[in-house]
Amino acid sequence: MEMPPAPEETLKAADVLRALMPDAGHLIQMPPHIDMLQIDFHSLAHWNQKAIEADQKFGQREGVLNI
Repeated sequence: MEMPPAPEETLKAADVLRALMPDAGHLIQMPPHIDMLQIDFHSLAHWNQKAIEADQKFGQREGVLNI
């Protein structure tokens, strides 16, 4: 749930999604939407950085035009 009425109820699912596919930048980037609602800026920044790293890894492997 990207914008749930009770974000604290989605934290377990968000934590699972963070590590589910470590090379899928978009999936890593989705849980920080919940972090933002929880005002957890440290986690927000950390996981967005991990998403950037995953996208860069993909770009190096597959080429930037294949993203």
